[in-house]
Amino acid sequence: MRLLFASALGLLLAAPARATKPCGPDSWYAKPDRPAAEWAAQSSWIAVARVTSREEHTVPFENCYLKDRSGCAMDDRSIVVVSVKRWEKGGPLKIKRLGKSYCGPTAPAKAGGTYRFYGVGPDAYIYYEKVAR
Repeated sequence: MRLLFASALGLLLAAPARATKPCGPDSWYAKPDRPAAEWAAQSSWIAVARVTSREEHTVPFENCYLKDRSGCAMDDRSIVVVSVKRWEKGGPLKIKRLGKSYCGPTAPAKAGGTYRFYGVGPDAYIYYEKVAR
């Protein structure tokens, strides 16, 4: 009985070592189909900007405590370099490089597009949407 209890306790304690994505499907940021007004309310700034380049940067999720971090779930923390066309809220900030905030969507895959970025810090966005030219 003690062995069974010790084994169960060991499994419970080992479970956090398996890293998963830090934001579950019930996270506020996991619902990108929200109206723009809700994203705007959560943002300290909104900028319409053209993505001039993308710097790839993939790292293990922060909640990974495995010794060999290559076994962790990976998080795309790529940075986009932007040229701000106009400010719709807040600003003007001196941003040129943007990364996603905690639980934010992955950066646009390619350079060249124009997007509306909803931001919460001096260089972090919580959401973005493609803007038609």
